[in-house]
Amino acid sequence: MAAHLDIDTSTLSKVERGDRPASLSYLEALSDILNLDLKEVQTKFIADEIAKDFGDMEHLTEGLKEAEKQIQNKRK
Repeated sequence: MAAHLDIDTSTLSKVERGDRPASLSYLEALSDILNLDLKEVQTKFIADEIAKDFGDMEHLTEGLKEAEKQIQNKRK
């Protein structure tokens, strides 16, 4: 897997253990390796990052709704 991601095995080990964050650039290769839909892999990655970084926040749901509005406005 490390060769397919173009990283060394020690870096892959750190990512697997959670000692190093996964890079966005790994997502497409991971979806290929694991034969998963890229949308599914990206969705899981985003959810994990939000939960890890903001999961304790009391007003998380409201913040996510506001972020969604901002993203939609940028796409217009």
